[in-house]
Amino acid sequence: MCAATAATAVSLSSAFVSHEGSNGGLKSISVAPWKSKQRQVRRAGAGVISAKFDLKPPPYPFNALEPHMSKSTIELHWGKHHRAYVDNLNKQIAGTELNRKSLEDVVRITYNYGSPLPAFDNAAQAWNHAFFWESMKPRGWGKQPKPSRDLLEQ
Repeated sequence: MCAATAATAVSLSSAFVSHEGSNGGLKSISVAPWKSKQRQVRRAGAGVISAKFDLKPPPYPFNALEPHMSKSTIELHWGKHHRAYVDNLNKQIAGTELNRKSLEDVVRITYNYGSPLPAFDNAAQAWNHAFFWESMKPRGWGKQPKPSRDLLEQ
């Protein structure tokens, strides 16, 4: 880490915050690919932090799952909850060896054989939420075949 970045990076001891975080408005952080090379991200009202993981938007428009899941539900769940897990994980791993690991590796390492380390919750929740968004699809999974007559009679 260069001296200019180190002077403004969030210290690890101050990064242990709740998953709700602070200053987390929808437009307060840039959105980029989920896994990226280490980059500098400037948040509104915050110093420069060294970030490894970025918040990836769902692979469909926010209203694409209506009427099953409303646009406002997705905006809240993605824009507040998922964002907080990613932001807080980046704060917790800044300046540590975890900053160079994949998200899956951070989850495994911080699980610590059943004695979770502080970053585990944010890492696991960031992974869970990314999986959640990728697991859903507008209009379901297309036209589903009807069960056979034999299967229906069973």
